[in-house]
Amino acid sequence: MRAGHLYLQTNTNDPGVIRARTQDAVPPGGDVGEGARNIWVGHYRDVDTGLMHLHNVLRRHLVDIDDHTYRVGLAQAIAAVETEPLSHQRVYLDTDLDPQTQADTQRWETYYRRRQQRVSLVIRWISYLAVGYLLIILVFGF
Repeated sequence: MRAGHLYLQTNTNDPGVIRARTQDAVPPGGDVGEGARNIWVGHYRDVDTGLMHLHNVLRRHLVDIDDHTYRVGLAQAIAAVETEPLSHQRVYLDTDLDPQTQADTQRWETYYRRRQQRVSLVIRWISYLAVGYLLIILVFGF
């Protein structure tokens, strides 16, 4: 378990691709040179698990697993890290995001939260059915 920072980065040389990076120290926000720009930075008690959770949400948009790059919209990537159930603290969010991206981020956050609730509900009902089945076996001896 390694504490650190997970950050989302865009690059003008590769439009439409988001890079997920990890670092122990706080990375700078905004422009970092060579066309790269840090959009979102968050602190995690276990940064590798944070990266795994992000990958789990964005896995269908994966471009390169070794480089942790995803072809996904900026709003969707930000919403994916903001709504993951793993405890984290946002350190930086780019203030230059246009209003449309901010509105899209809110919509994606709503979508991801509802999806998490649906999955939790399905798992809860499966566990209720399993316990009920075990009780029937216990009572009737099937």
